[in-house]
Amino acid sequence: MKKPTAPPKEESFVTIEEYNEINGYTLKHGITTGSCALAGAKAALLLLLGEETDEVCIRTPKGIGLRIPVFFSKIEGETAVCAVKKYAGDDPDCTDGISVFARVSLLETAEKPEIFLEGGEGVGRATKAGLPVPVGEAAINPVPRKMIRDSLLEILQKYGISRDIQVEIFSPDGAERAKRTFNSRLGIEGGISILGTSGFVLPMSREAIVETIKREMGVHLHESAYLLASPGNYGRSFAKTYLKLPREKGMECSNYLGVLLDEAVYQKAEGLLLVGHIGKLVKLAGGIMNTHSYESDAKMEILAAHVLRSEKAGRKAGAERAYVLSKKLLNANTTPEAVSLIKEAGILTPVMESLIQAMMFHAKGRIRRAMDRCGRKNPMDFGILLFSLEEGLLAKAGEIDGIAREIRKD
Repeated sequence: MKKPTAPPKEESFVTIEEYNEINGYTLKHGITTGSCALAGAKAALLLLLGEETDEVCIRTPKGIGLRIPVFFSKIEGETAVCAVKKYAGDDPDCTDGISVFARVSLLETAEKPEIFLEGGEGVGRATKAGLPVPVGEAAINPVPRKMIRDSLLEILQKYGISRDIQVEIFSPDGAERAKRTFNSRLGIEGGISILGTSGFVLPMSREAIVETIKREMGVHLHESAYLLASPGNYGRSFAKTYLKLPREKGMECSNYLGVLLDEAVYQKAEGLLLVGHIGKLVKLAGGIMNTHSYESDAKMEILAAHVLRSEKAGRKAGAERAYVLSKKLLNANTTPEAVSLIKEAGILTPVMESLIQAMMFHAKGRIRRAMDRCGRKNPMDFGILLFSLEEGLLAKAGEIDGIAREIRKD
């Protein structure tokens, strides 16, 4: 093929290191697998058009231009393969350093060129409905798909080329790395996902966890309009013991209670049952919707407040004893220790009842605000089960039996 005239040089692009430095981030941002796939595909197409490069410029969905190194390039006839390495910054991302390859082939001449995108070795496939891609398709999410399609079509237009393009994204280590992700739980088998809504990986895995919550909820809601959720494994185990609900019926929300409540409303769940250990859910009684200790830690203050607030505590223990107990709670190291102190005072039941009513108040307020934002009119059933490993069930509130019955039915 005769080498076409090169398009104008792109300006205002920075490396991820420069991006972090410019913004003064203490915790470094990284790039998503979606950005990696786009960079590899763009580099491979440019190579086919006579532009070999060790660095490629991409425009992220945030509108920020990134220059990404290309560590592998190979061309055979009208097919080229290029690869980049995933960089996760300071995020504990198990795909950090993984190689993401793109194989690009020029196809037949077409009046209106199309981009045919597929996942190859090490890229997972959807096996459950409710994911952003249909069952059977490669786990390349809609935003990366659009990024790749738009970028390659733009290159074809700049070079004046009217040919269809075949793109295969693959990662030889993808299947092994995927074992350390949430993919199997989501119904993605055989490899990693090509993800990203912003093009950047945010430190502390916040973006990854939030996206996982949204996607896992979509999978569960495809099977049932009623959700069972917990911050972690303990909650799912307790729901199995107390309500006879299979563990696979439950989803995890980590520290993101607010995200869970919002998404349940947005995704039109008819009911949500939240089952949680007091060590996590106690913060909900204070209106705290992100329970990570990095964000907040007011467990003992909240427990002490409910000792003082409980009318039964006042009658049973007396104001002075409640005051002394509250001071002990403020000096306690763990919630099990605090629960033990409240139990020894003989007021565990009224204090837990006061606590769970505060949880319901704040959770329902969040649900109501989410409904207002999205214009939802029909109510969502909601309930909470609160437990500890030492005491078992501590308190319950809301439409627990009805939600559990619907989950069992489905």
